[in-house]
Amino acid sequence: MGPFLDAYLDHWAASSPDAPAFRIGNTDLSYAMLDGRANAMAAGLNGRNIGPGDRVGIYSTKSIDLPIAVYGVLKSGAAYVPLDPAAPMARTAQILNDCGVTCLITQSSRAKQMPNLQALVPGLTEIIYETTAFAPAHTSPKRQANDPAYILFTSGSTGPPKGILHSHRSARAYADYAAELYDIRQSDRMGNHSPLHFDMSKFEFFAGVSRGACVVMIPEMLTKLPASLSQLIEAERLTIWYSVPFALIQLQERGALDIRDMSALRWVIFAGEPMSPKHLNLLQKQMPDARFSNTFGPAELNVVTVHNLPKKPHDPILPVPIGKPCAHCTILIEDGQLLVNSPAMMRGYWRRPDLDASAIVMRPDAQGKPQSYYRTGDLVTYDQNGDLTFSGRVDRQIKLRGFRIELGEVEQALMAHDAVSEAAVICHAGAQSLTAFVTVTHGHITDTAALYEYLRTVLTPQAVPGEITIISEFLRTSTGKIDRKLLESVS
Repeated sequence: MGPFLDAYLDHWAASSPDAPAFRIGNTDLSYAMLDGRANAMAAGLNGRNIGPGDRVGIYSTKSIDLPIAVYGVLKSGAAYVPLDPAAPMARTAQILNDCGVTCLITQSSRAKQMPNLQALVPGLTEIIYETTAFAPAHTSPKRQANDPAYILFTSGSTGPPKGILHSHRSARAYADYAAELYDIRQSDRMGNHSPLHFDMSKFEFFAGVSRGACVVMIPEMLTKLPASLSQLIEAERLTIWYSVPFALIQLQERGALDIRDMSALRWVIFAGEPMSPKHLNLLQKQMPDARFSNTFGPAELNVVTVHNLPKKPHDPILPVPIGKPCAHCTILIEDGQLLVNSPAMMRGYWRRPDLDASAIVMRPDAQGKPQSYYRTGDLVTYDQNGDLTFSGRVDRQIKLRGFRIELGEVEQALMAHDAVSEAAVICHAGAQSLTAFVTVTHGHITDTAALYEYLRTVLTPQAVPGEITIISEFLRTSTGKIDRKLLESVS
């Protein structure tokens, strides 16, 4: 295979043209069909003078045309910029202006929005709808493995959105490793739960395609319907599942797994947020045929550590380890913070050399040769088995009444209680105590007095929240994580 992400598609389109590459609902897209339509889209982009050095926005919910847009842009030599369809238009415009995007691929259902968006993005002159037909002829432009493949933008919770630029080389380093680690096979059916603008989607779109697997895209609306989602997992006979923990926790808590046959699942893989031990144990009990894996890593690096869990109950008091460094990663721990050298590391932040300078540092290797390390901002420690455990974020450490407190530790303590499903803890600037929000495990009834009594037995007095509020459910970001920024603004 060549050094580019789209070489995966070229290989399988030639060797197994009729095999299903992507599926959504009852619609399949074979490798040959995907390759042919992606080639045509690439030719259409090149015909509009869009190619290497350019960025193309993809502004779409999941559909059978989405992978065509991704691979069409890659084959054109340009980099794609995935946009959150649920984000405010002002934020979308900010990203498009920042990237200098002149061409946007979107759905025809969004046609009425385009004049308003173009008014905010003067340089956006080309709108291509996913259903647009192009001539099939395509000649691959001259490219380099280090050329940009895509730019992911963060939530911007601590300022304007930051663009994370990955090259074909860095993205392939991750995809090749992940495909080998989980022994992805052509016979696998992989559930694509994450949206395109979330880094976790690269697992299915690239690692899955690298092995000729079938990627079953999960419609966004099903992520909030536990009964329908569990039915899809069963009906599609999915063999590999990768998501934030909440995606399956909600199925277990609401009884959506009780009558489902999940025996086809080989791997259940989590990332994005910490997995609570009690939920892990319950899920393993209901999916006894699957192996469970806890992975860890920021979008800047893809995956850094992996912990493939044994098929036995995890100690409900201890955090689930994030495991050991991936074979392609070298790690350092400085003042508790994890630093990583990896061939899967981003090329850098888009047009933010100031962020590159603070996040990427040089450290000598065993031979004394300087190597680039990414400062993750994640705090880690080793457990008694030599596995790494996640202790929290540098930017989530606070000082309260003179005492240093890690908010993530307080959240983990709350979630260890049988009656608590999820927890989020915040501290407003100038406040003298913490505020906690919790959801209650299905079938449990509790009051805050019981939680206070429990917390006083496991936390220092300073770390016990001054206020605990029980809520029905957390509002979430489009990537499925708890929206802590929103909690801070409304509390």
